[in-house]
Amino acid sequence: MNDQIRSQAIAIFVNNGFVLDLNDKDFQELTMSSIGESVKDRYNTDPEQKVSKGRALKKFLADEPEKGLTLTRDLLKHYWQLPKDSSYRNDEKDRWAKKLEADISIISPNDRVLESIMADTVKHFDDEYISEEIRLMQESIKKSPNDAIDKAKNLVESCFKFILNECDISYSNSDNLGDLQKKVFTRLNIDANTNDTAKADKNVKTILSSLNQIIKGIAEIRNKHGNGHGKSAGAVQLSPRYAGLVVSSSVAVVNFVWDTYKDRKE
Repeated sequence: MNDQIRSQAIAIFVNNGFVLDLNDKDFQELTMSSIGESVKDRYNTDPEQKVSKGRALKKFLADEPEKGLTLTRDLLKHYWQLPKDSSYRNDEKDRWAKKLEADISIISPNDRVLESIMADTVKHFDDEYISEEIRLMQESIKKSPNDAIDKAKNLVESCFKFILNECDISYSNSDNLGDLQKKVFTRLNIDANTNDTAKADKNVKTILSSLNQIIKGIAEIRNKHGNGHGKSAGAVQLSPRYAGLVVSSSVAVVNFVWDTYKDRKE
């Protein structure tokens, strides 16, 4: 992370000691999820000299350039999820955010993990997008199984968040994949315990119930083997055949949920 990127990030995210709309708990959870540690707690070792979230973020970006890029990507992702009329977002900051994304992509041109796509992941989602991401996942299975796992998990997450956004259903930054799933499945009436067809046919209920375990498994295997959360891209790679299974499972989930959403919408 160079000085220009650091300055851009601070200008977008920090305001009078605050970081976007994140309270202490949200900021802690976002930084823990992104880079594996609480940034605010890192700089609050002296109880008599409390460090604000904004100041802690500034210090972290200066002290940890590599992890700082990862955290900046995740903060950008959160920024684009803010409503357009949010007091933490405006047209000028949108332009800064787009420039920041472009500058980061120049530094890390091969970083095509879905989390680095930021805005497009949630704002744009359709059949063409799904097909393109499936192609990218398939290409990654043998070359970088862990990267394929990242993409698989984030494709599912992007699908869920896009649907929730379109249906005006709120979710928080701390919601995990299971939390998002519950909200989407309830909205689309595909929860195994409430769906009428599942109540009448135990085989349908079994299939719908299995989606819960698949989604849980995708999230957990990504947390352990994915390249996200501040892990090095040189981490031990999971076997390609398991990465292929994760990819296939994510595609099955997304296709079913997305087709259901389109049917309900029509």
